[in-house]
Amino acid sequence: PAASPLPPPDAPTAPPTAPAPPASATPADLVRPNGAPLHAAHRTAPPTINGDFGDWAALDGVISQPVFRPENWSGPADQSVQFALAWDTGYLYLAADVTDDVHVQTQHGELIYRGDSLEILLDADLSGDFATAKLNADDYQIGLSPATLVADSPEAYLWFPKAAAGPPAGVVVAVRRRGGSDGYELEAALPWSLFGVTPAAGGRFGFALASNDNDSPGTVEQQSVISTSPAHRLVDPTPWGTL
Repeated sequence: PAASPLPPPDAPTAPPTAPAPPASATPADLVRPNGAPLHAAHRTAPPTINGDFGDWAALDGVISQPVFRPENWSGPADQSVQFALAWDTGYLYLAADVTDDVHVQTQHGELIYRGDSLEILLDADLSGDFATAKLNADDYQIGLSPATLVADSPEAYLWFPKAAAGPPAGVVVAVRRRGGSDGYELEAALPWSLFGVTPAAGGRFGFALASNDNDSPGTVEQQSVISTSPAHRLVDPTPWGTL
């Protein structure tokens, strides 16, 4: 099996290089031109990671841009996500309310992208390699699987950097089936130490949040992907957005 969900040749592509930032740019000025910047709110008290959004404010982020096999995506009722991000000195937090008309996830470990799941892409050194159009050691791809929503537990898997591939240490994931409708509610806490980052207010990172969908029970397939970045491409971080 493939070690990571690499896009096929017909997946959306980006130019081989991105324009370098102005020589006078500071880290606080850096914004990739791939959608509006996303903001993580600072938390003085961490959320409880249990799949309950009661200790979050509004989930005002949206994942709705089809970036892989768009012919298999029929719109927001098929697959869409409302989310929020937050941080403190220890963790980056995610709350994601996922609409999904058919839940299919039977895979574990490196193959979770072949079922319903989320992915976080983070460039930890946006200013240092703003124009670098290939993945390197400070670019991270982490999958978050809700599992079956019945018997097994949610899980996380790190694909990139390849040298660290495997279940990422310290990541906490919780999920529950959304009541009264199709989908699930997922919370995650990702330690900044995983990214080699000491966070500070005003920090900037390359970032995209994506959702994988499989609507065919009995199959193991990444049928479509939607993302926060309309130019999303895995192997090139320059089309990611900005956090």
